[in-house]
Amino acid sequence: SSCNKANSRTAIHAGGQVPLVPYYPNKASKDYQWMDIYNALGRDRTLFVSRYLDDESCNQLIASLIWLQGQNNKDPITLYFNVPGCQIKPAFAVFDVMRRMTCPLITINTGLTVGVGALLCAVGTSGSRFAFPN
Repeated sequence: SSCNKANSRTAIHAGGQVPLVPYYPNKASKDYQWMDIYNALGRDRTLFVSRYLDDESCNQLIASLIWLQGQNNKDPITLYFNVPGCQIKPAFAVFDVMRRMTCPLITINTGLTVGVGALLCAVGTSGSRFAFPN
């Protein structure tokens, strides 16, 4: 489906809400659907871990990792970390799952990642662990 230009500007700049972007499920087609930016990136195997890691957020991350690997266990998954803290037990569950992934994991530390969150960054595939200067 498509939207006119006025609607597309409104959808992309949804003041204070998660931005909507056009997502092209079939890259060869001009057909797209509006989707929140995090789901669009997740479908392209890019995940953002940017909040306190508690039971719920860790379970969501684990489920996303397992689902993405089930869809394709060869292509890499990219994880951007900006974690202000975490509960230890659920974060170690993420650690265990990440260590057993068969697809490459690219980990990127953006901003501040502390505690076990920093350890999760280190679980990325050798040669695919990165940190921005701040």
